[in-house]
Amino acid sequence: MPLYRLSSASALLALCVAACADVPRPADTARAATGGTLDRSSAVVGNGATAGPMPVDSTAGTSPQGAVVAQGAAQAAPVGTDTVAPHLIPGRSKMDASSFGATVRAGAKAKWPVAPALLPGALLPQTRIVAYYGNPHSRKMGVLGEYPEQQMLGMLDKTVALWKAADPKTPVIPAIHLVTVVAQGAAGADGMWRRREDSSMIERSYQWAKSRHGILILDIQASHSTLQQELPRLLPFLKRPDVHLGVDPEFYMHYEREGLRPSSKIGTMMASDVNYCIRVLDSLVAANKLPPKIIVVH
Repeated sequence: MPLYRLSSASALLALCVAACADVPRPADTARAATGGTLDRSSAVVGNGATAGPMPVDSTAGTSPQGAVVAQGAAQAAPVGTDTVAPHLIPGRSKMDASSFGATVRAGAKAKWPVAPALLPGALLPQTRIVAYYGNPHSRKMGVLGEYPEQQMLGMLDKTVALWKAADPKTPVIPAIHLVTVVAQGAAGADGMWRRREDSSMIERSYQWAKSRHGILILDIQASHSTLQQELPRLLPFLKRPDVHLGVDPEFYMHYEREGLRPSSKIGTMMASDVNYCIRVLDSLVAANKLPPKIIVVH
């Protein structure tokens, strides 16, 4: 599958670990990443967003700053040590082994999660985000379209309550994750193989999130369009402090041959695409004095 390279050194290290190492048993990974016992209250799934109707006992995930819990790493190191014996996928180079070992040693010396100091107003990593995903116009894309509005919101309430009960130490934030640019099975008049959600549906989804004191995540499946074309029209919503961004490499077909139907193969997203989104959000935050934004790459 594609490797999405980010400019952030910590994110790059995390992705290198995920790419070059065998996945060990969960207990081994926890010890390799922390030098001790995994603090489950800090574990996150999918860059900080946990989707689905039921809590799961997961030691896998990536912290917002890129520290890997269970997507990479090695055989277990003795608790309290700062060295591990990398167990790499056959065929990897000595440079991979060296980089991998350095990454794990850095993680073993630090407290979990490995992260810089929190910026004022940042949601991650000290909170858990529980998101319901999809588009209300499709029953097949996720829970947002599977159930009537009030039933869906009631289910979200119950899911949040389950997480609070399972881990009372970690605050839970509900989220509506709306796919607002949807990859399509037909090219459409402009040949972009995508449908743009109208502003009224985005506003309606925002009100769902507000009714639960939560956040809204606007997701882009750009297909044969580009993030540069799709992101600007969402900026009026992203100027709100409780609206965040998601991008979907699986359906990013811009680098594939013209006319290739989305989902006929896994799409590709380059570092330049993700970094473009980061720069736009960074400028938006600075210009409007907003709390830090979340970008979900999934």
